[in-house]
Amino acid sequence: MRSKNLKIIGDEIMFLDETYLYITSPKKEFMLNFVSEVLNNEFLRLQEYKFRIKSVEMLKEPEFSNEDKFICLSPIVTSTAIEVDGKRKSVNLPLHDSRFIENIKNNLIEKYYVLYNTLPDNLNVNIDFDMNYYMKNPDGKRIKFKNVYVKGYMVPFKMSGNPDLIKVAYECGLGEKNSAGFGMIQKIK
Repeated sequence: MRSKNLKIIGDEIMFLDETYLYITSPKKEFMLNFVSEVLNNEFLRLQEYKFRIKSVEMLKEPEFSNEDKFICLSPIVTSTAIEVDGKRKSVNLPLHDSRFIENIKNNLIEKYYVLYNTLPDNLNVNIDFDMNYYMKNPDGKRIKFKNVYVKGYMVPFKMSGNPDLIKVAYECGLGEKNSAGFGMIQKIK
């Protein structure tokens, strides 16, 4: 979701201007049904927010190559389990942790498997975050989600390797919590 003018008050977001909702999915039937449902209504309700629908547009999906550049439309999140006082606890990984990229790659391959019930012929995928950009904002974004704070990063990156895996990253999102809107990426030229 993107809005040029919004105000954050505590844990609430107030949209003060036109707001754009972007949705991607590898399931074309879902997209067609969603668009059809939206077109049949004057308003779209997301949790406690009610949006008047001005227009609906299906954007053309980009073509993917062996190397593409992306920006983040929402923070990329990944986590690991640690033991605290004898109990397992999930913690978000910082982008500079070597497990951050490894977790994202493994998650991407799992998404491919869930979608196609097979592993891709080529498991090669590399993710190269712009570390100069990251160093300017190493704290990332901290967002309250379901009464828990989630930390993610919005850092431009290059992705190379199997174009089928790159396409899955675009359609499903990169990292964890994609169904909640995290990890949405946009291909740039």
